[in-house]
Amino acid sequence: MRVPGAVLALLILASTEAGAESCRTIACYQQLLAQTTVPAERAGIHGRIAWLHLGEGEHESALASFRDALAISRETGDRALEGNSINFIGLVQQFLGDYGAALDSYRRAQQIARDIKDRKLEGMVLFHIGWLHF
Repeated sequence: MRVPGAVLALLILASTEAGAESCRTIACYQQLLAQTTVPAERAGIHGRIAWLHLGEGEHESALASFRDALAISRETGDRALEGNSINFIGLVQQFLGDYGAALDSYRRAQQIARDIKDRKLEGMVLFHIGWLHF
């Protein structure tokens, strides 16, 4: 399943942060990865690479990139990043038609959001759960 253009545009817009807005290609982000050792920056770049793969319908590559971000979040103990990464892993699983795995991912992300009292993340996860059931 290819992600509808309007949905992808909103998701990419939501995921951009300062420092990498000018990159529009996977190769550009890979160059940025090679230039930084800062875990938070690396995780963000992996996320952007995942969105680009997702936009191209390359779901398995997107999943791998989100899992790279998840690994960094766990290495650094960044629970917000962990919750976001799991949430987006669930989104890719949903696009792949693996609805059970997607719901499991969403539930794990929801629990993290509640544990860290991140209402924005919790709202995003609940939106994805609703979308799954739609």
